[in-house]
Amino acid sequence: PSTAAADQQFVGFQAFAFYALTGDVNRLTSLWMQQMAGTGRQWAGYDQYEVTENDFTMDDFYSQGGLVDIRGVQSKVEENTLYLGIAQTWEALLMDLTSDVWGDIPFSEAISDSVLTPKLDKQVDVHNALLSLVDEAITNMNAGGDGPGEVDLVYGGDETKWLQAAHTLKARMYMHLAETDPT
Repeated sequence: PSTAAADQQFVGFQAFAFYALTGDVNRLTSLWMQQMAGTGRQWAGYDQYEVTENDFTMDDFYSQGGLVDIRGVQSKVEENTLYLGIAQTWEALLMDLTSDVWGDIPFSEAISDSVLTPKLDKQVDVHNALLSLVDEAITNMNAGGDGPGEVDLVYGGDETKWLQAAHTLKARMYMHLAETDPT
């Protein structure tokens, strides 16, 4: 398809986010932190640090299902502030994970028609930008609107639960930021 409605993109990026938050990147990190062992197939090799640059890339976090679809939803629901705030919270959650795993990532120039090779932003700058984004999301959610309703596979568009999630995400990001900037 060449176009999709906001609800269709919303469901799509949620599916990717569920995978990103619980999938291979997290298992690999657990292997390297020795919280579990890779004993079969590719995981046995990963357990021995046999990884190539192509095994785990951040590409998917930006392409369809990732940031491009999250921002696509945001552009389609600008007038529906609750829906916009929820999508912004998803963006902050996904990009926070991306920055936590890869450190410096493309963010300020990411998903731009005019920039083909976006610069890597410093991790601390990404965290600060995401904190601002969560503040904006909280403001938007407090302004009300219809929200995504039943296509929200997490809270069913419940404004109170999303506000609580945004505040929790903000606290999590402050804890991450404190590791690089104790002030």
